Amino acid sequence: MSVYAYIRVSTEMQNYSSQEYEIAKYCATKGIKIDHWLSESVSGTVAVEKRTLGKTIEGMDKGDLLICTELSRLGRNMLMIMGI
Repeated sequence: MSVYAYIRVSTEMQNYSSQEYEIAKYCATKGIKIDHWLSESVSGTVAVEKRTLGKTIEGMDKGDLLICTELSRLGRNMLMIMGI
């Protein structure tokens, strides 16, 4: 099993460090070792398959784990998130 930590920012006002901190803190309390850190600066409206996230999901195996700080980091709306 591989563990992927995913960080996405979409504006210059956002930064990676707060999401990285929250994911690291969560994993430390749960005893989870992160194998891969992924980050990108792209709008949530961009199709998942055109983002680093989509390429990563394509390469994941059954049982792999994807961790992000909140669902809104995965997509702009519920239909997009459910498609993931």
